Amino acid sequence: QPSHHGGGGSEADGHRVTPSVPRGALTGARGHGGEREVRFRQLVIKTSDGISHTIGEFPTRVHTDMHTMIVALRREIRGKGRPVHLSAERTAAVEAALRDGSQFTSLEALRAALREWTQAAMSADARTVNAYYDAQRAEAYTKHNAIAQHLLSTRVWQLQPHAPRLDTLIVDLGCGSGLSSAVFAEAFSGAIIGCDLSMAMLEHARATKAGVLDVVHADLSQALPFRTA
Repeated sequence: QPSHHGGGGSEADGHRVTPSVPRGALTGARGHGGEREVRFRQLVIKTSDGISHTIGEFPTRVHTDMHTMIVALRREIRGKGRPVHLSAERTAAVEAALRDGSQFTSLEALRAALREWTQAAMSADARTVNAYYDAQRAEAYTKHNAIAQHLLSTRVWQLQPHAPRLDTLIVDLGCGSGLSSAVFAEAFSGAIIGCDLSMAMLEHARATKAGVLDVVHADLSQALPFRTA
């Protein structure tokens, strides 16, 4: 079973690295005082559902290559990003370190675990969505998509064959932070309700009043929480 880690450390590109720590005086290049101490660092990755997975503890000399190998495997699994390759010699060193410092006996075993974690993270249930979209991500999403979403939503509104009557209820399914609802509200003075699975997105829509009369927490793969008209 994958192990989880919640400790501290720096984090970049979804990978958390703890500071170097001694792990005994292991045989290596000799200096003036005898054997050189090999230092190790723990490698932890975080998937998009907010769960941290401990890969293992590896010598600092192979830590960068281990990180690179994980990036390469994750891109391969997701089918996104430019392929990343290590030389045969460096790949062999990574696999040896993996066997010595982790629960994975091979790169294939690590690939299988990464695939399982990725698939689990991509399942859009309330837990994973809300673990990923916190208040900071909701705000960043809104800033990044504001212009494009405004243009797209404006065009959607323009393509309607008839303008809706004022007693029409508009339900914005998957409203997110309310970017589309804000556009609809500019052209329509009737009622608008936004539905989304992310609580942080709904809080952002509510806080900014993004043209939404009300927001409803709803899983769009299930029946909507509205009574029949």
